[in-house]
Amino acid sequence: MKLGLVIKITNGGESEGFSINKNDSWAHYATDARSAIKELSNFDASEKTVYLLKFLGTLGYLLCVIKARPEGSGRPNDNTAVWVHVPSNLRISSEETINILKNVEQAISEEKKTNEAQLIDLFNREYETDDVLISAVGTITSKQGSPYGIRYYNGDFLLNELLGPYIAQQEYGKYKGIILIDKKQRILHNSNTELIFEPKKILRFNSVEPIDGFTAYFKSQTQFIPFSKSIEVPDGTSLSLFWRKKNYATIQKTFIAKGGPNLPNDALIRPVDFKVLIPKNIFFVTDNNNIPLKEFDVSINFQWMEGDFMEISEASYQQGLTITVKSKGYSDWQKYNFHLQLDRQQPIMLVKRMYHYEFSIPVYDGDKDTKNDAILTVETHRKISSSPIKGYTTYGDRIQEGKGHVNRLFVDDRWLSKIKYMAYGFASCVLVLLLYAGYSALEKNENTLPQKSDATVSQNTEKTDLQRAIEYLETSETWHKDSLDNFEATKGLFDVLNDFNLDVLKQKKEAGLSDSANFSEIVSLLENYIASGRNPHVGKENFDGKYNGPNDKGIKIEEYKKWLKEDHSPYVAPVDANYKPKEQRINITGKKKTDPAPANPQGNGQPENTGNKRGRL
Repeated sequence: MKLGLVIKITNGGESEGFSINKNDSWAHYATDARSAIKELSNFDASEKTVYLLKFLGTLGYLLCVIKARPEGSGRPNDNTAVWVHVPSNLRISSEETINILKNVEQAISEEKKTNEAQLIDLFNREYETDDVLISAVGTITSKQGSPYGIRYYNGDFLLNELLGPYIAQQEYGKYKGIILIDKKQRILHNSNTELIFEPKKILRFNSVEPIDGFTAYFKSQTQFIPFSKSIEVPDGTSLSLFWRKKNYATIQKTFIAKGGPNLPNDALIRPVDFKVLIPKNIFFVTDNNNIPLKEFDVSINFQWMEGDFMEISEASYQQGLTITVKSKGYSDWQKYNFHLQLDRQQPIMLVKRMYHYEFSIPVYDGDKDTKNDAILTVETHRKISSSPIKGYTTYGDRIQEGKGHVNRLFVDDRWLSKIKYMAYGFASCVLVLLLYAGYSALEKNENTLPQKSDATVSQNTEKTDLQRAIEYLETSETWHKDSLDNFEATKGLFDVLNDFNLDVLKQKKEAGLSDSANFSEIVSLLENYIASGRNPHVGKENFDGKYNGPNDKGIKIEEYKKWLKEDHSPYVAPVDANYKPKEQRINITGKKKTDPAPANPQGNGQPENTGNKRGRL
């Protein structure tokens, strides 16, 4: 690799005198030097010499030797300027640089003409290449449109220092160029841009080997560049290193250049930094007819994915993930401790959502109460907003969906009123006809027949909110959050139970819920549990100490009681993704009112058959 040279002569006008190894990529920066020296005093017409530095980024830098015109010749600020191009990766010592400058000055100081032969011999020399990824001088670019900076040498610093280990200063990039002036020549300047800061040395850092499959990169404006070679940077420079690995999030480490040649610990990565990058398109979601679904949401470890990717710590990924996939109109797909393979798509089949409803209706044998309830189970792809049996309704016309949640049906007073008023209307018509007939008979027979009619209407007294709440607590095997919140007396009770909050439970009991045997038993069990020195939150660490997970909004009462009676350990039952219910199914079973069935240990959400009678609707 060779140096380049261009000689510019200004004598009234500017002309190019001579060039060696010229290349337009850098030569067009070798401009008229008069703009640089016009602010100098005691320089013009003195035959003195100053130096000018221009930084060209990755192209390297230009070092210009400016020699003033002799006194009495030419016009003001005429000069001879020799521009020497030094590529950014050319290896040249400060001593070699000073030797080049001395030979150039000697060659252009010939009285008659420039010693071209001497220059050709000097610039035909081959220099070694400094094989670095980042050159210190290559990181600096002079700023066009800014003033020139002034720096004196032979004071605090020598010329070979400023052009050697201290040549690449980031502050130089703020100026159009840097004029180097010998302090002994008494050349003054008329600007306020004299640079007196302490320059920083150039540090070299060796490349770094991959760590656990992560490769280090530097980032340019358009791409990532592998850190495969040494770099040169000024001492104290802030650098950012990017560690990259397939299927992992990029890790950025920022550090301050100090010492060397090895990178500081701040630039290195540890396993705690590793995050697996899970793309949403790795999930191939279809319905049960294998038709792809475009609209779906993915939750990983109970956090919903936003955007096209989600970052998960490598430790969590290796332990197994909890993945939930949901789409409108379909049942949720969920897997626990799932080991997702990132090198292939994960097929997921969603089935049409089946809504499950349970209703209880009193069973009568004629006018005799059999003391049994008929349990009506309805499963359908559509939501039910009212009673499926005409003439019946639920409390507040509300229908709750879910296994274990029984909606008690009773005769709709409004329907009875319609029948009652129709009967009254019919009876009134008959009465009018009878009165008319009697009146007609009286006129004929002149006899009076007294008429008397009594009508008694019975009206059921509507139950209070507290009574309805207690009835729900006593008849439901699973207490659902939305159902509890429907009653003022039990609003917020789900969260209180889920947090094992004994103080609030006692307040609820004193407020009227003591009439519920189920609720009173739970308060007593929890009070004894805590009094024995045990912590009900232990064993529920997966749910942050709560009884249920964040997506489970129903508490099975018998299991809750069991939790407070014996030692326990956390267990999360997997969800069967192959569950495909039929389009619609209706089952009716008998349930004795006075003997509530215990929760089914199989967890299928249906009351256990205890030999009750069966009813038919």
